[in-house]
Amino acid sequence: MKSLLNNINELLSDKYMRLLLFLLMPFVIIFTTGFRIDNDFWFIINTGREILNNGFITIEPFTIHEGFNFIPQQWLCGIIFNFIYDKFGVYGMLIFVILISYITIFLLYKICLLVSSNNHKLSFIITCYIGILIGSSFMVTRPYLFDIVFLLLEIYLLELYVIKGKNKYLYVLPIISILMINLHASIWPMLFVVFIPYFIGCIKNKYFKDENYKLKPLIITFIIMFLCSFINPYGLDMLLYLFKSYGYAELNEIVGEMNPITVFVIPASLFILVTLLSFYYVCYKRRKIKIRYLLLFLGSLLLALLHLRGCLFLFIFGFLSLVDNFNIRKEKNINVENNFFILFFYVFIFVICVVLFAFNVNIIDEKESDFYEIAELL
Repeated sequence: MKSLLNNINELLSDKYMRLLLFLLMPFVIIFTTGFRIDNDFWFIINTGREILNNGFITIEPFTIHEGFNFIPQQWLCGIIFNFIYDKFGVYGMLIFVILISYITIFLLYKICLLVSSNNHKLSFIITCYIGILIGSSFMVTRPYLFDIVFLLLEIYLLELYVIKGKNKYLYVLPIISILMINLHASIWPMLFVVFIPYFIGCIKNKYFKDENYKLKPLIITFIIMFLCSFINPYGLDMLLYLFKSYGYAELNEIVGEMNPITVFVIPASLFILVTLLSFYYVCYKRRKIKIRYLLLFLGSLLLALLHLRGCLFLFIFGFLSLVDNFNIRKEKNINVENNFFILFFYVFIFVICVVLFAFNVNIIDEKESDFYEIAELL
């Protein structure tokens, strides 16, 4: 076992081998979990097609209910998906999902490197871990694809600002706000929720690590992002979409992703377990935790416990605590065979790959969808 771990450790020391494994990861996930067009996809692309043909709509055009008020909160996503599907078919969507997977892996790895002070091995392991969780659960033909990229990009830019102390890293965030409000208005408010831990992180106290960054640029960016969000075709209705469309018990019963998390939801449960173990490990070592990472984890954990879709936020925001907490020592001092948590990640990644292969699903069969013929007619 010791010899095997040493060989794996040497393997991951090779940057070209890490690159190869990264290149293979999206294909392993997609070709083992199976790629299928999500049922919501057909409604999304037809909404985009309707807007392209007849302009922005306020009445839902696809139901038998006359005069049904409707705000297409995914209108830009619908146009993009419709263009890809019309030009390149289902294989175009497959390539698009793979492309988003690569962007996700790249952002995850860059964030890990930044938070861990260029600890390449630890960054590789956690990127694989989170990449598998996100890829196998949320890499679907829905607006989640854009949500993942922009939320990770926001975290990356905020971390760059905190660590390097330069305001220029905040300049892109208003553009992200404009894109998110038009691509997926129901997730857009999360851009602002993420700011809260960074606001609190400026407050000095003896229980957490001191953070040396200014609050004023964050507040100014926050305000500009909010004002920029009005750049959308439906104005205030888009900003209030989340608050008007959720909270109905009937909706929660019908939509599976609105159900609460249970111990049987394996990816989220494992992530919660590993993160809690990491906090225990840090407390055992008497090492102070950065408050923004703790708040991001606890807040996203609450969302995940309330609704299954909240697991996306847990995977995106909660992993920062893993990177920071496991980065106890510099990379050159890490002794793999004596570090239980590093060993755990190796074993976990191997088990996940075996499970994915065991439950292999056919790759593409779009005509199995109940909505295929409807989409073709429309």
